[in-house]
Amino acid sequence: MGGARVNVLCLIGAVLAVTCIGLPWAIDIQYPDEWTRHYNLPNGPEAIGVIDEEHMLFITLVFVLGAYLSFLSPLAGVVQLIGIVGYCTEVSPHLGDSPTSGGCAWDHITFDIGFYLAIWAAALTFLSILFPFGSGYSEVYRPFSKKSLPSRDRYLTWNRI
Repeated sequence: MGGARVNVLCLIGAVLAVTCIGLPWAIDIQYPDEWTRHYNLPNGPEAIGVIDEEHMLFITLVFVLGAYLSFLSPLAGVVQLIGIVGYCTEVSPHLGDSPTSGGCAWDHITFDIGFYLAIWAAALTFLSILFPFGSGYSEVYRPFSKKSLPSRDRYLTWNRI
């Protein structure tokens, strides 16, 4: 019968999401010593006493689940976004300061590349519902038009034509 339909835009978002799991999500910069400390998603700033470990573990699991589910469905972008918002709400009260200042002239925590890449990954994954791109999407399907895709084709990353 027909070939496979693959939503490449969703797959790009899924690969970016999995990639950003290992990248630093927050950074602690201290001057005048000019040293930095990067924090990955699973062991974020809670390592220095900023965030509760149970909340951070739950936020990490939600984002990782969304990252891997996005290989199956673009709707997983919502799950990724929940993890990102959870991380942001846990870290944002502590942006600009750090409990490890210890007399340093200037010390602050800020977001790093993993956090910003996660936002792009969730946006690409979720937007691939409205604008599917890839093999099997040869015609231009505009959202909410009369010639739109069936929902089965919009909400699955891989399926048969």
